[in-house]
Amino acid sequence: MRSDFRETNLGEVCEVITDGAHLSPKSVDQGLPMASVKDLFDWGIDTKTARLISEEDFNQLVRQGCQPKNDDVLIAKDGNSALDTVCIQRGVADYVLLSSVAILRPNKEVVIPDYLRFYLSAKNVIARYKEFLISGAAIPRVVLKAFRTAPILLPDLTEQKRILAIVQPIQERIDTIRTENQVLESIAQTLFKSWFVNFDPVHAKAGGREPEGLSTEIAALFPSEFEGAELGAIPTGWAISSLGSLAELVNGFAFKGKDWQQDGNRVVKIGNVTPLLVRLDGCSFVSETTVLGLDKFQAKAGEILVGMTGYVGEAGLVPIHDGKVFVNQRVCKLIPKNPAWRSAVFAISRIPEFKKFCESNASGSAQANISGSQILSFPVVLPKNLSILDALDRAVEPLIETIVNNSGLIANLCDLRDELLPRLISGKIRIEEAEETLADVMPSTEKQVA
Repeated sequence: MRSDFRETNLGEVCEVITDGAHLSPKSVDQGLPMASVKDLFDWGIDTKTARLISEEDFNQLVRQGCQPKNDDVLIAKDGNSALDTVCIQRGVADYVLLSSVAILRPNKEVVIPDYLRFYLSAKNVIARYKEFLISGAAIPRVVLKAFRTAPILLPDLTEQKRILAIVQPIQERIDTIRTENQVLESIAQTLFKSWFVNFDPVHAKAGGREPEGLSTEIAALFPSEFEGAELGAIPTGWAISSLGSLAELVNGFAFKGKDWQQDGNRVVKIGNVTPLLVRLDGCSFVSETTVLGLDKFQAKAGEILVGMTGYVGEAGLVPIHDGKVFVNQRVCKLIPKNPAWRSAVFAISRIPEFKKFCESNASGSAQANISGSQILSFPVVLPKNLSILDALDRAVEPLIETIVNNSGLIANLCDLRDELLPRLISGKIRIEEAEETLADVMPSTEKQVA
């Protein structure tokens, strides 16, 4: 260890170490967000997936310290992702937290908040912490007081700033690409809902107007009238159908406890199915022998996975990856019956109504479960003229391809960050060496991005 690094603990460098609420208020249809570990990502808290509680309960939890402040570092405390996910709160939080997320408030006189965030994100630190911080056999968790004794290797503030100057540009590029993916998904969802949920082109034609933003050829595919149906008025010539008319479902394989090992082929479990893009870091592993004959359970880049237990209805695309990836039981693949229908199947799996449908149809007191047949029963209104699905695919498929290709760029940048970070925070590589490595690698990475 370099002489300008000192070993201390989180209790010494944080002013506050706490967590969210230990009692869970009642959910409401209209209210304020209460997030848990399932809503925690390395880019922040996704309040769109958080459940809602009453304003009265929300304000009470704010008074109890369950709302993080600007520059607080948040880390997964309970569940399969315990210690794997770390983020930093930017600005005023519009949510409160459950106890599955720990809140660390850095003492800025000794540690820069972003430095603490990156330190806790380093794979060697996560591995070290998991060895002695995690308890609980059925559900992994970290006792809050254990965080206070967790060791941290700390340089002075000047060196922290120099280290951040190396890793932050990489992280900012990752965040930029992720934001681009979110924008692309939003465009895809907006178009799908306009055509197949709100029926905007049909409303326009029924009102004697030309559908906005559509070519003459595509506009001609839509009718100009509505007819009554069980779900309300639908376009003439369309019919109430289900997701099962567009896609088939393949449930994951029931790997056994004896199958798991330290490396090999990755297996996607429930905790890996995250919104938009499935998360492949933190996967469990099985050997090549174990997966012989299990090709139908293999997850290929661009396929759609859906959670069937716990986070039911959560859906994401399989990112670009090296090696083989397989799907565990209670995670399913949604496979379009026609390649040209992937855009529609993807859009359906990502609209909020789909997840709400899955949650409302799930059963189980300890953990929510939904069957494959229930997932495929999700109601959709579809045209008998399948040329409209082809037109949707021509518009949305390039967006999906860009999202998947971007996942490869994100993976490369994450690899670069994860290669440099452990060496920087341990003092095993000096800033000058890291700058040379960055200069050698980043130009080619940026060329791929461009």
